[in-house]
Amino acid sequence: MQSVDTELEAYIRKNSSISAQIDSDDLSGNLFDSGVLDSFAFVELIAHIEGKYRIELDPEDMLDPDLATISGLVELISRKQAV
Repeated sequence: MQSVDTELEAYIRKNSSISAQIDSDDLSGNLFDSGVLDSFAFVELIAHIEGKYRIELDPEDMLDPDLATISGLVELISRKQAV
């Protein structure tokens, strides 16, 4: 079974036309600043996360600047699954 960070990275690579810019060694890199994600890709990623991990993200969750990183997304998923 893939770890959450590996699965998210694979999903982003598969669905991003600029996937080469993801640094597997630095999961704290900003996916928006690097051009890997735009607002539409982010909405698709959130829909994927909610379906795959069976969690529901609140509007407040979307304000967290850490969601721009794979490590921040992993942290959010862990928090939501713990509830």
